[in-house]
Amino acid sequence: MIFRFLSIFALFSPFFFPWLYTAVVAIIASARYPLVAFIVGIEIDALYYVHGVTSLPYASVWGIIVMILAILIRRFTRVYLITS
Repeated sequence: MIFRFLSIFALFSPFFFPWLYTAVVAIIASARYPLVAFIVGIEIDALYYVHGVTSLPYASVWGIIVMILAILIRRFTRVYLITS
């Protein structure tokens, strides 16, 4: 239940909080739902991306990296906890 609340909070937090707090909440929520980090990254890029400054949407890239790490960590802990 708490991870669902954190996921919903992570999706709404870019509208109300600075990006650092949003990133922390998204990383915590991605422990249960890894896709949340990527969706929040896309949302931050949609809100704060300036076209002429950079050619790469950095928040989406960091969202993909955090999502991949969360998936790998979840798989590792599942295998480790089952075999131990």
